[in-house]
Amino acid sequence: MRIHGGVILFGLALASCGISPAQEPSGFAGTWRQVLSPTSKGRIPKELVITLDNDTLMVIMKGPGKLHSINLTFQIGGPEVTYTGLDGDEFHIRVTRDRDSLVFDGSEHEEGRDLPVHEMWTLRNNGEGQVLVDTKNAKSRGGSAKIFEFERVKQ
Repeated sequence: MRIHGGVILFGLALASCGISPAQEPSGFAGTWRQVLSPTSKGRIPKELVITLDNDTLMVIMKGPGKLHSINLTFQIGGPEVTYTGLDGDEFHIRVTRDRDSLVFDGSEHEEGRDLPVHEMWTLRNNGEGQVLVDTKNAKSRGGSAKIFEFERVKQ
């Protein structure tokens, strides 16, 4: 999935991997809040509420943008999902697994252009708990990969 201008673009996919349920990345389930840098004063952090049920990935994205939140359901390794992101752009995304990561691939229709989307979610431990790391490939825009981090919201 990918976040762009307050929107998470779900573009996590490499190739469909035949991973057994024991390898399911269930650690992604929960509520996550974006970590903003100290220079991001006044910005509102995005929030993800993630549920995994076998190969069904449900994500509620909340944040600033034209839309306050969106609810998405993907079948991991299944068909492409079309949706309108928080910023109002149209996305066509397919989700797959790559070991313990979730991968989103597809396209974003922005201002009359089709932009490729490739995003990968991974988990890492920062000593205080897990962090969801969202790596977005920005090469299509002339830049390098962008990395966003989300901390688990303690319930």
